[in-house]
Amino acid sequence: MFSFRSAASILNPEKCPRFCGILLEVTRMTSRNKFKGTVELKKEKLRKLKNVMNKETEEKFSNGADYYKMRCQEIKHFKERGQNPYPHEFEVTISLEDFVNRYTSSLKKGQSLKEDILSVSGRILSIRKSSSKLIFYVLRERKRCIQILASASLYPSNEEFLEITDTFKRGDIIGIKGYPCRSKCGELSIVPINMQLLAPCLHLIPDLYYGLKNNNTRFKERCVDLFINSKSHDALTIHSDIREFIRNYLVTHKFFDAETPICVANPGGANAKPFMTHHNALDMNLYLRVSPELNLKKLIIGGHKRVFEIGRVFRNEGIDKIHHPEFTMCEFYMTDGNHSGLLKFVENLLSEMIKTLNGSYIIKYKPDGLEGKEYDIDFTPPFKRIKIWPALEDALGIKLPDPKTLNSTEANQIFSNLCNNYKIECSVPRTTVRLISKLIEHFLEGALVNPTFLCEHPEIISPLAKSHPEIEGLAQRFEVFVMGMEIVNAYSELNDPKEQRKKFEAQLCDRAVGDDEALIIDEDYLKALEYGLPVTHGCGVGIDRLAMLLTNVNSIKEVISFPLLKTE
Repeated sequence: MFSFRSAASILNPEKCPRFCGILLEVTRMTSRNKFKGTVELKKEKLRKLKNVMNKETEEKFSNGADYYKMRCQEIKHFKERGQNPYPHEFEVTISLEDFVNRYTSSLKKGQSLKEDILSVSGRILSIRKSSSKLIFYVLRERKRCIQILASASLYPSNEEFLEITDTFKRGDIIGIKGYPCRSKCGELSIVPINMQLLAPCLHLIPDLYYGLKNNNTRFKERCVDLFINSKSHDALTIHSDIREFIRNYLVTHKFFDAETPICVANPGGANAKPFMTHHNALDMNLYLRVSPELNLKKLIIGGHKRVFEIGRVFRNEGIDKIHHPEFTMCEFYMTDGNHSGLLKFVENLLSEMIKTLNGSYIIKYKPDGLEGKEYDIDFTPPFKRIKIWPALEDALGIKLPDPKTLNSTEANQIFSNLCNNYKIECSVPRTTVRLISKLIEHFLEGALVNPTFLCEHPEIISPLAKSHPEIEGLAQRFEVFVMGMEIVNAYSELNDPKEQRKKFEAQLCDRAVGDDEALIIDEDYLKALEYGLPVTHGCGVGIDRLAMLLTNVNSIKEVISFPLLKTE
């Protein structure tokens, strides 16, 4: 049986003195037999007690610990009364989204449809008591909210109404059976004839206005962030929409939706440091894939004409606003067409996706946060095209070494001096590959706002790409940059096994001097190439960065469900 003395004993009088005082007052009055029993209180005292509890549990339990104890005690007594706060089932007949769509235009102010009995469920975000007999709840399901207009007049007694409604706290998940109405103020609502607790929330939830301001707290308690902040929910929804659009687009264009291993013996396919693990049964080291590229090309060798995969890749690299060690990308490969056809295909894919999901080719984006400058990013095709080597020479105002001589020591010294002169940081080992990449990043990539193709990369930084058919030392490769971020990396695939081995060996030289992101020789892939890879063009698309653009957020963590955080 519920005891006011036991309830008072678990609370801190310093944090909620008024509430504890009322509990003790009721206890004393009960002990003097001024009340017939612990639950037979006068209505006014009961209402006073309940209202103070609802208010002060939000205001006074600032650290949450006492609130948690109080709620656990409350749920314990709930069970002792033979009620189940975690019922096995509750039949929902309509989602809040469908409810709003169905009744928004069909109900006038003050109108009710008492014959339309329906059931919904959701989480309580706010509670407002107009009186002891009329309570307003805001219920959320996913991103949709609806008002619950609970009236004691629909219950057998006020006591029964209070017993039910006083159980509910902010954050609780409840089930509602009732009928639709529009309040006198014009608010679309549900009037409950039955309410049920489905899952109590034992913790204080953040204020709806202020929300969770600390980003680490938001990401650590992501579930709370998602049901409090609709923008966080929208970011993950857009991420899903992008994946769905790309998948449907590729399937419509006759691509095979493939799955390739995540744990691999050789982490090839991209210049990145892998995560390593160990398989106990086989007693062998494995790596989390940095790219599905090599296995997807093996599927092409096996007979598929067009393949793609959307999934997670893992790179043991730093974390910043646009980098995360675990992220989502789409890679696709096709055997028909040519390099310019691949470029056009990518351009159409991106522009159609933006137009479909955004409603316009133009995205408004603030790279420095909501208080920063807003840019209009225009995805209207055709995108601008820039040839890297001439553009880099123009930016530097000098003639760079011939691309076919970039493997020389002299070229390395030139690029090293350029980085030093312009104070461009390049950590050791200062290989030519790393130095050139830093120069391109500094002078070209960072200035690109609208989607732009950077074309014809030096062959030395493109070890899996086919050589340019006309310019020695360059590769048939392009990237798409938007707002300084790489969104796409694509090239014609190198299919000569002898040439591929040479490029793998050149990468080994970089690895020998300390570049742990350089590729290693993959003998299985080389053997697969020896069976014959047809003319193939491939592309990788960064899903997370596209989601950042479409949701106007400047941190990749915002579009990842559970970003990696350092443990305390």
